[in-house]
Amino acid sequence: MYVYNICMKSGKEYKIAVKFTIDYLMPRIENIHRVLRKDGSFYIHGDNNYIHNLIVECDKIFGIDNYKGDIIWYRYNKIPDKTKKLFFKMHDTILHYVKSDSYTFNPIVEDTGEMIKRKKMKKNKGKIVNTDEYIEYEKQILLTRSVIEDIPDVCIGNSKEITGYPTQKSIRLLDRIIKASSNEGDIVADFFMGSCSTGEVSLKLNRKFIGCDIGELSCQISRERIKNII
Repeated sequence: MYVYNICMKSGKEYKIAVKFTIDYLMPRIENIHRVLRKDGSFYIHGDNNYIHNLIVECDKIFGIDNYKGDIIWYRYNKIPDKTKKLFFKMHDTILHYVKSDSYTFNPIVEDTGEMIKRKKMKKNKGKIVNTDEYIEYEKQILLTRSVIEDIPDVCIGNSKEITGYPTQKSIRLLDRIIKASSNEGDIVADFFMGSCSTGEVSLKLNRKFIGCDIGELSCQISRERIKNII
């Protein structure tokens, strides 16, 4: 689900790096699309160096109509850098694609304990108007929204989650995505497994998990992490 980040120093290096990333990823994404169930979702995470290229290429594979939008992951705990001649990047983007209209999606809400009292509304001659009757309900926060701003970057600070893998994702971030796009007993696959955060969350949520990676560090961290769960 995660794609490694790229650091570029010059325009030429930028073009080479982006071309390498796209050429490397596209055959793999095509195969992910091939094995994805009709009710499944595909998420891919990238930064501003190449996310626009990924959208164009993924549209070709999944179809424009199967692009369900993106998640802006606002990492509020990033340390500002004033040395670069650009607006400091505080977010990454997670693209969401599906294979058909029958895809699984479970809205996630959080109770606040705060009660709200307001007048009931009804439709009158094509207009929505208030009535004299009141209703009372508990205020809820919708967590499955396009901007996620309540989950920090786990690699910054002294988080207990840190494994030493440079592109590690937060358990809370993956928990939200997996709950939204799968049900218990479903299969979750991460073909760029990294530190196996996706695997840990999937197993704890009673999903089955397939993880792939060719990195030695990734395999070492993932093996130990899975051992501690099962």
